[in-house]
Amino acid sequence: MRKYGIGWREDQSLPTYAGIRDRFGEDAFVLVARAGGLVRGFALILRHRGHWYARQSGFDYAYQQNKRLPLYFELLYYRLVEEAAAAGVTTVYYGHGSEETKRSRGCVATDQFCYVLRL
Repeated sequence: MRKYGIGWREDQSLPTYAGIRDRFGEDAFVLVARAGGLVRGFALILRHRGHWYARQSGFDYAYQQNKRLPLYFELLYYRLVEEAAAAGVTTVYYGHGSEETKRSRGCVATDQFCYVLRL
């Protein structure tokens, strides 16, 4: 999140992800890239009605650049698509932004809607 100028302390992560686990249960899972005994990248995926949503991801960009490894693409596109196909999932929503990069990986743009329920 620091990459995007969002202040985020490491001690915020565990309670945040524990809350997501408690709320979503088996409908939330994480793909993790490890190297040298350390987490070098992750992608939080949420499942809803047979669709997967890439919710959050994070990468050790210095490690990725130094080792010249495609962690981002490997985890979020190649591995996630393999996992989705194995699970019978036909749609993965990646969210907004980086449209050209997504298209270059075979993604197709779709309209996304957000509805607010007034209480």
